[in-house]
Amino acid sequence: MSDKPKTIDFGAPADFGAHVFRVEIPAARSQPVLIVEDYGYRGQEGGIPRDEERVVLLRPTWSGIADIARREFNGRLKAAKVSTSRWHTGTNLVDRLLGKELCVLAWAAETATQELLPVICSKWAALRPDASSSRGIGA
Repeated sequence: MSDKPKTIDFGAPADFGAHVFRVEIPAARSQPVLIVEDYGYRGQEGGIPRDEERVVLLRPTWSGIADIARREFNGRLKAAKVSTSRWHTGTNLVDRLLGKELCVLAWAAETATQELLPVICSKWAALRPDASSSRGIGA
């Protein structure tokens, strides 16, 4: 039996009811991409909602940040010995900590011009999380 945690998409725990982020990518390229925080079992208890829409990105903005997010996340997942992934149409599940980082990138990019997106992405990629935070991926 493997000691690697079972994960889905970008390091999200395969366990039902886990606290994750969902990136909803519609098939229609004219539709926006939604990033939603899903509280899992904690949702609907003690005033916590089931889920919260965190960011709505126009498709060109998403296209400008998706590749750098995928590369950075996959590098971290690989280092944690967790399966890597790619963005696909529909629901993409993202580890809770990586989802928070994706929101930081998306919030910086949501009102930026297309010309500024590469600068925002490179500055975001230069941010390095505390070494102890990567232990939570897939856990």
